[in-house]
Amino acid sequence: MKNKRGMEMLWSTVVYIVLALALLAVFILILFMYSGSFVDGIKNYFSKSNVDSTVRACNNFVLGNEKYEFCCVYRDIKLSNKEKLNLTCSEFGNKSFGKEVELIDCREVCIK
Repeated sequence: MKNKRGMEMLWSTVVYIVLALALLAVFILILFMYSGSFVDGIKNYFSKSNVDSTVRACNNFVLGNEKYEFCCVYRDIKLSNKEKLNLTCSEFGNKSFGKEVELIDCREVCIK
């Protein structure tokens, strides 16, 4: 009878370990699925240039019809380790290196 009680403790421990591993796997999956902007931010911090991620961000503002974010908010754009610009998506899209940015009409969006 004493061995049976030990087996019950063993099975409950195994069940707890399996549940913990399943919960950890779900947490990691959610972290990777919904942390794209966080990962992009980390990549931008360590990379030499953030032009590609800025193009993606600006195009997302166009898709979401977020005119204020596109037209009025200035972003730091790194072209290399030493060369940096501070432009809105609208200004960035008009530059030769930002030619992949879709443009929207920014008239009367930014109130100064």
